[in-house]
Parts: sequence; structure tokens; C-alpha cells
Amino acid sequence: MELHSFKNIENSLECGEVLGKIYDVYFDNTSWFVRYVVVDLESGLSKRKVLISPVFIERFSWDPEVVPVRLKAAQIRNAPDWDVEKPISRLYEKEYFEHFHYNPYLDAQSGAPQSVRSDESELGESSNLRSAIEVRNYIIHSTDVNSMRFGHLDDFIFDIETWKIRYLVIHPSNVLNSTKQSLISTKWAGFIDWVRQEINIDLPVSEIRSAPPYDATLPPNHAYANKLHAHYKRELDWNETPVRRIRTSL
Repeated sequence: MELHSFKNIENSLECGEVLGKIYDVYFDNTSWFVRYVVVDLESGLSKRKVLISPVFIERFSWDPEVVPVRLKAAQIRNAPDWDVEKPISRLYEKEYFEHFHYNPYLDAQSGAPQSVRSDESELGESSNLRSAIEVRNYIIHSTDVNSMRFGHLDDFIFDIETWKIRYLVIHPSNVLNSTKQSLISTKWAGFIDWVRQEINIDLPVSEIRSAPPYDATLPPNHAYANKLHAHYKRELDWNETPVRRIRTSL
């Protein structure tokens, strides 16, 4: 288990040469798994945004200078264009993975590749993806004390092994009488109102006030996670399968 902050990877992305800056990430709003890293690509005088799947990203350290990827520069430059003003469709995802010669739909037990879904009725549908930049600054409410507002979402902590968002970093409001940031597990997040930009947390404010403080300058480790979950009397259970990192070739 190795945890990272999204803010710490808003940096250069390296692929033999530095191609651009990591701008955003897209995650599945039901499972909290990161599906894509968004890169601001600079090529001569033109600029465009491209998506990089975590399966192509190498491991990296806390607060890295660059994030390495297992792709050739030409593969990234020639990736399918997408409309940043519209949700990512299943059709685009199909074209994206075909471009990189990779099938993401693998059997969970055997690992054998399955055919990419190509039902015409599904290809136009939008996938359940949300932008981290969009969701950052959402208001956080507690389910007790008449749904008290106690802060806003400031950052995300994800596990580099699985690329699952494990924790939300909460910046406190005055109601907590504290300046310390708190980590809240995504498993404790209740209803998310995407229209009103609010996240409800299934924890009492009194417990959040007394939670172990989070130091944003250091990566959270397993000892801290155990301490945090013990404080809230919640089980620490991370059993997802690690991301199968691959190298592609043209």
C-alpha cells in the first residue's frame, strides 16, 4: 500500500522527453477508481489535452518531479482527440484503447482478455467519470446536527497500487474550531449531490474534530491509516487487485 496526493502529481509527465503537465484526473463516481490522468500536451505552438490510463503509468515517489509512463511520445501525441466540454463517452473509450492496442475488459479471475463492448446502443452513453478539479471544493456535510457544513474538499489521496481514491482531504470550516485538515475514507461518503456540489459524510462532527491530524507534507502510511480507522471504529479493508501496468509498442 502506497498512498499519493493528487496535488503532488500536478507536475511534468515524462515519456523519453517531457511532454506536458498533469492537469487533472478523471475517476469513476461509483467505485472511486481513477480511470484517466489528463495531461496538458505542448507540441510546438499548439496545445491540447490528452488522456493517459493508469495502466501505462510507472510507479513514482511522493511529490515527484516527473511522472513516468510506459508509452512512446508518438503514441501520446496521436491519441484520439476528445471534447473537454463534454462527458467522456463509451465510444471514445473504445477508440482510445484500440489506439493503444489494449483491451481493458479483463476477466477478474483468469486475467484472460475479453472482447471490447461494441453494442451500438451503449457506445453513445457517457461513462460515470468525474473530474477531480470539478469536485475539488465541494462542500462537506455531516449527517448529524441537521446536516452541518463542516468544510470543503481540498484534495484526494489515492493508492498507487490500485489507483483507487482512498481518502478525501477535508479543509475545515469555522464550525470545527480547528485549522487542521482531516482525512475521510471514501467508504464513509454518503449521498453526493452533483448539482449542488455537496458531499455528505456518515460521521459525527465531534469525531471529526478529534481525529488524528493529517500532515499534507508527508505521505500517509499504513500506521496512520490504522490509527485513523481505529479512531472512527471502522475496519481497514483494502483488497482490490493492483493495476496491471503494461508496455505498448507501435
